[in-house]
Amino acid sequence: MSSNPFGKTDKGRKRTNNEDSFFLAAPFGMFDAFMAVADGMGGHSYGEVASSLAISVIVDYLQNAPAHHVVGIGEKEVRVGLHV
Repeated sequence: MSSNPFGKTDKGRKRTNNEDSFFLAAPFGMFDAFMAVADGMGGHSYGEVASSLAISVIVDYLQNAPAHHVVGIGEKEVRVGLHV
Protein backbone atom coordinates (compact mmCIF):
# COMPACT_ATOMS: atom_id res chain seq x y z
CA MET A 1 0.00 0.00 0.00
CA SER A 2 1.31 3.46 -0.82
CA SER A 3 0.28 6.84 0.46
CA ASN A 4 0.75 10.42 -0.59
CA PRO A 5 0.26 12.47 2.56
CA PHE A 6 -0.50 16.15 2.29
CA GLY A 7 -1.46 18.85 4.72
CA LYS A 8 -3.09 22.22 4.75
CA THR A 9 -3.98 24.60 7.53
CA ASP A 10 -6.09 27.72 7.58
CA LYS A 11 -5.92 30.78 9.82
CA GLY A 12 -9.69 30.91 10.02
CA ARG A 13 -11.89 33.99 9.92
CA LYS A 14 -10.67 35.79 13.05
CA ARG A 15 -6.87 35.40 13.01
CA THR A 16 -4.35 37.44 11.06
CA ASN A 17 -1.79 34.62 11.00
CA ASN A 18 -1.81 30.84 11.02
CA GLU A 19 -0.46 29.33 14.25
CA ASP A 20 -0.80 25.66 13.29
CA SER A 21 2.09 23.38 12.32
CA PHE A 22 2.29 19.92 10.83
CA PHE A 23 4.79 17.34 9.62
CA LEU A 24 4.13 14.63 7.05
CA ALA A 25 6.50 12.01 5.72
CA ALA A 26 6.14 8.68 3.94
CA PRO A 27 8.25 6.76 4.71
CA PHE A 28 9.73 8.10 7.93
CA GLY A 29 12.32 5.98 9.73
CA MET A 30 10.73 2.77 10.89
CA PHE A 31 7.23 3.99 9.98
CA ASP A 32 5.45 3.56 6.65
CA ALA A 33 4.12 7.06 7.17
CA PHE A 34 4.20 9.59 9.98
CA MET A 35 1.92 12.57 10.51
CA ALA A 36 1.92 15.06 13.38
CA VAL A 37 -0.29 18.10 13.90
CA ALA A 38 0.12 20.85 16.49
CA ASP A 39 -2.67 23.33 16.93
CA GLY A 40 -1.58 26.89 17.63
CA MET A 41 -2.69 28.60 20.81
CA GLY A 42 -5.24 30.87 19.21
CA GLY A 43 -5.22 34.32 20.72
CA HIS A 44 -2.10 33.76 22.80
CA SER A 45 1.26 35.32 21.96
CA TYR A 46 3.60 33.16 19.95
CA GLY A 47 1.18 30.28 19.34
CA GLU A 48 2.94 29.65 16.04
CA VAL A 49 6.25 29.29 17.89
CA ALA A 50 4.74 26.80 20.35
CA SER A 51 3.21 24.63 17.62
CA SER A 52 6.37 24.72 15.52
CA LEU A 53 8.51 23.80 18.52
CA ALA A 54 6.21 20.90 19.41
CA ILE A 55 6.56 19.46 15.89
CA SER A 56 10.33 20.00 15.90
CA VAL A 57 10.75 18.21 19.23
CA ILE A 58 8.65 15.23 18.14
CA VAL A 59 10.37 14.86 14.76
CA ASP A 60 13.84 15.28 16.27
CA TYR A 61 13.11 12.69 18.93
CA LEU A 62 11.80 10.14 16.43
CA GLN A 63 14.76 10.70 14.10
CA ASN A 64 17.35 10.25 16.84
CA ALA A 65 15.85 7.86 19.39
CA PRO A 66 16.79 4.18 19.36
CA ALA A 67 14.03 2.07 17.81
CA HIS A 68 13.22 0.36 21.12
CA HIS A 69 12.37 3.79 22.59
CA VAL A 70 9.89 4.53 19.81
CA VAL A 71 7.91 1.30 19.53
CA GLY A 72 4.53 1.72 21.19
CA ILE A 73 4.78 5.46 21.71
CA GLY A 74 1.35 7.01 21.91
CA GLU A 75 -0.46 10.25 22.60
CA LYS A 76 -0.04 9.94 26.38
CA GLU A 77 3.74 9.60 26.10
CA VAL A 78 3.99 12.52 23.68
CA ARG A 79 1.90 14.73 25.97
CA VAL A 80 4.04 13.80 28.98
CA GLY A 81 7.24 14.42 27.00
CA LEU A 82 6.03 17.87 26.01
CA HIS A 83 4.61 18.60 29.49
CA VAL A 84 1.11 19.46 28.22
